[in-house]
Amino acid sequence: MAKGPRKNFTQFKAVLQPAIQGRSLADFRIYASYRGVPGQFYGTLKVVRLTDKRILFPFEGCPEMGPFVDPQSAVDAAQRYGEQLASGDLQNPEL
Repeated sequence: MAKGPRKNFTQFKAVLQPAIQGRSLADFRIYASYRGVPGQFYGTLKVVRLTDKRILFPFEGCPEMGPFVDPQSAVDAAQRYGEQLASGDLQNPEL
């Protein structure tokens, strides 16, 4: 048992929320950005289904977006890919 001012979070049970299908693109949050390395830019992406707070992307083994020549191209590619993932989840939800 942990002692001191910090709470021991191992005592709390995990709250499992049931998967809830999204109804429109408004039910998804797409966070598109980029990371840079010398002379190259890679798109970064996070897609969250807001109805059940499930993270659809990134996942283990997910593809890397890039390299691109400028930051805006990387962000645009990540945004497009995020919209494709959200549309795909609307058609065939991952529950």
